[in-house]
Amino acid sequence: MAKAAAGRIVWGDGVPDTISWGDVHIAAVIDWAGEVPDAIKLLPGTSRTDWEQHRGWLSGTGLWDPVTNRRALSVHSWVLQADGMTVVVDTGAGNGKDRPEQPLFAGLSTPYLENLARAGIQPEDVDVVINTHLHADHVGWNTRRDDGHWVPTFPNARYVLPGPDVEYWDPAGGHSPRLATANRNVFEDSVRPVIDSGQADVWSGTHQIGRRLTLHSAPGHTPGSSVLVMSCGGQTAVFTGDLFHSPLQVIEPHWASCYDEEARAAEASRRQVLSLAADTAALVLPAHLPGARALLIDRHAAGFQIARWFLPNADNSGPMTEDP
Repeated sequence: MAKAAAGRIVWGDGVPDTISWGDVHIAAVIDWAGEVPDAIKLLPGTSRTDWEQHRGWLSGTGLWDPVTNRRALSVHSWVLQADGMTVVVDTGAGNGKDRPEQPLFAGLSTPYLENLARAGIQPEDVDVVINTHLHADHVGWNTRRDDGHWVPTFPNARYVLPGPDVEYWDPAGGHSPRLATANRNVFEDSVRPVIDSGQADVWSGTHQIGRRLTLHSAPGHTPGSSVLVMSCGGQTAVFTGDLFHSPLQVIEPHWASCYDEEARAAEASRRQVLSLAADTAALVLPAHLPGARALLIDRHAAGFQIARWFLPNADNSGPMTEDP
């Protein structure tokens, strides 16, 4: 079994959800949260029968309603204080963005900056912005509209961008992404402006940020998808971006997301991260799981299981799943 969790999660009214892990404070700053239809479609190739095998633990989480086939979804940033730096991991969908093929993210007007302020952070305070990959819902608040132009939201930050994604999603690069239509305008309004501002650090392979933070390539969801590994007081946390769209992918890592560019590569990256998490008792922080934003992973038989997760207003000390 994984080591006992040393963290706690605090759910406050009107303030961001916060996690203390080791000696690092982590806040989940919400852009928006809600429900979306057709949960099963999220994992193409799976059937209702597949999902029903996990109904016992999954249906009570909000991550799948077996009656309506809807799922809860959160779009948020992780904000952490480490090595004297304020770091934002992923920036949500953003306000006022033109997303003709993604109505969920089109023309939004959310209180993201107000939520950031509730965490005690102003845009000027942010030292580093990390985009785990360059999909619309991870880069939107990279920029804001100012006098008719898209400008960096965080004026004093270095924006850390995965090089393979910069090349892949730049319309001038001549690539043909599978999800090009869904991500129309994203590079132009949320990535190119921070590059043109001179605030971007483009990396590949691995990238070190201070003593505690290391970015590792984890391709598949996109060519430049990455995970952020944080060392905190002898413990480890892993911010996994979109390697996991559903907790089912912990137990069934071969189940691909409909948003993956290369499903097999994404599976290989997912298994590597699961191994790391199980072997180090790391806290796993996926990008979009509401109400269960942090998980601990164990090995189970030839695979993995969720040993524990953190729920609002609940005893977080017990096991989560039945044996898969």
